[in-house]
Amino acid sequence: MNLVLRKLMVYCQKIVHSANVRQSLPKYLSSAGKPQSESAKYHPKPRSFCTFSRTVIHASPKFSPHDAKRSHACKIPARRFAVDAPVEAENRRAHFMRLGSRSLLLVSGKDSAAYLQGLITNDIHLLDASDEGGPQSIYAMLLNTQGRVVYDVIICKFDSDAYLIEHDTALQQNLLRHLKMYKLRKDVNVDAGVKFDVYVCLEDDAIDAETMSKISHEIIHFPDPRLNILGRRFYVRNSSSENWAESRKNFITTDEGRYRKFRYINGIAEGKTDLPPGECFPLESNLDYLSGVHFHKGCYLGQELTARTQHTGVVRKRIMPIVIDGVEENQSDVLAPGSGIATEHNGKVVSVGKLRAHIGSDGLAVLRISEALAAHKLDMTCDGQVHEVRALKPDWWPEPD
Repeated sequence: MNLVLRKLMVYCQKIVHSANVRQSLPKYLSSAGKPQSESAKYHPKPRSFCTFSRTVIHASPKFSPHDAKRSHACKIPARRFAVDAPVEAENRRAHFMRLGSRSLLLVSGKDSAAYLQGLITNDIHLLDASDEGGPQSIYAMLLNTQGRVVYDVIICKFDSDAYLIEHDTALQQNLLRHLKMYKLRKDVNVDAGVKFDVYVCLEDDAIDAETMSKISHEIIHFPDPRLNILGRRFYVRNSSSENWAESRKNFITTDEGRYRKFRYINGIAEGKTDLPPGECFPLESNLDYLSGVHFHKGCYLGQELTARTQHTGVVRKRIMPIVIDGVEENQSDVLAPGSGIATEHNGKVVSVGKLRAHIGSDGLAVLRISEALAAHKLDMTCDGQVHEVRALKPDWWPEPD
């Protein structure tokens, strides 16, 4: 009899709980808003152009005034992640930077699309509709057989069966050997003799329409496929035209260091220095956040580890921006890459990650995300000196589900 009563009581409690849930559900749905779309989960929202001139503190989502006091006490500069007050495009001049560290290869032939499809992390067929309003370029990586990154590239369509591949100049010969190794009997030609200079303009909206109309048919240009804040890419032939030379008078030409510092401030890795060949994993390099991987395209070299990591949904380490104490702004790469970053937890020193590169106090590091953002203090030891470090979460990262 007691057993029957207990079962009856449990059943009544379930009915009451279900009724409460049904009553609270409409309120929850009205406050929660529309569910997030699948594309919004994996692709960050567009952001306006970021600059260096204003300083704000931008850290983890739960950043508190106490953290601001601690940052000031440690004499670590506040993060320059801010967006300036809007300035009308016609009142601004575009800053053009020639990227001497980037070069182009031309891959052509009737098998070029299928050939590249088997080597890159992204889907080359996304460019099939580039003449009809589709993507004009894609970001991708080439992996080795162990699934580690060897090259990061930007690819755009040059002709019906030809593609331009932007890559790190220092790795050009290695990339040529890599591409020719997998050519086999395919009808593909890989040419490193194309003479283009690579430029970037971060203030895309500051280029007036008249200037663009003069140069658009003489050069190749497109929005950076990774993030809106990276502006527009320009591929200009070395024997540049008079229109391009005349148009450059309306631009402000600055050195590549400004572009590199901008990337570091926003936590974006690029090239051999930031992505040492054979040492990095694609998702730890934010490839998924930068729209550089297609998980449903089919097989490609090194795919297995990337697909397995995406399937588990666990990426504990990522490349993140850091601020380093005790480094002058005019000092570049004075701290050795691979310098360990650690914190203290329960009286023990716990490794959190490693430095990749830096310009002045701004740098990139591969860090354990949760530990780095939650740490009360991070220290980096290099050549016997200890530098205090602050890790930040870029605001272009998508929010977790």
